[in-house]
Amino acid sequence: MSRKYETLRTTIKERQAESRRLGEAIHRVTGLERHALRLEKRNFGDATRSILLAYAMLRGVAYERVERTCVRAASPSAIADVVRQYAASEDAVEEVKRWLRSSSS
Repeated sequence: MSRKYETLRTTIKERQAESRRLGEAIHRVTGLERHALRLEKRNFGDATRSILLAYAMLRGVAYERVERTCVRAASPSAIADVVRQYAASEDAVEEVKRWLRSSSS
């Protein structure tokens, strides 16, 4: 596989490990502290999802193949922020919106 996105793959792996650590920490506490950690993990997960979706888009994988169903819509601007780091793009947000709407049917 290309080294072009190696740092992106490393970031994804590090975020997966951090998510596991947050999950373990959630099980060790109760009350408001547990609630705060759950919110932190949810926000962390949303950011990780944007990174994963940007990685898929950069690799040319169709959105519907990555997420067949989802409860919350993906954030085009968050995905575009990651895309801009790895690809020259005039209007990354519009490219991401097109990718999210596209289907390979």
